[in-house]
Amino acid sequence: MNIRKQKREEEEELNRKRERKVYNRLCLIGSFMLLLGSFFGTARGMKQSVFTILINNPLKGLPYVVIIVTITAIFYVIVRFFSFPKGK
Repeated sequence: MNIRKQKREEEEELNRKRERKVYNRLCLIGSFMLLLGSFFGTARGMKQSVFTILINNPLKGLPYVVIIVTITAIFYVIVRFFSFPKGK
């Protein structure tokens, strides 16, 4: 009886570790997609992407890059550390 219970607990622990790995990968992928989308996409009212602005005029594009990286880092921290799916 104890062996079955111990085996079940080990399997549950292994499943939790797998879920955590998948969740970590999803957090990284989401942050990377946010970073790329905001870096290469164009916003409403802008005719160029941040990448183009940075290439053409680095001093004008640098504040955009800092803002984008900061927002992405905040997003990653919030998603990664404050919203792990709760298990049973």
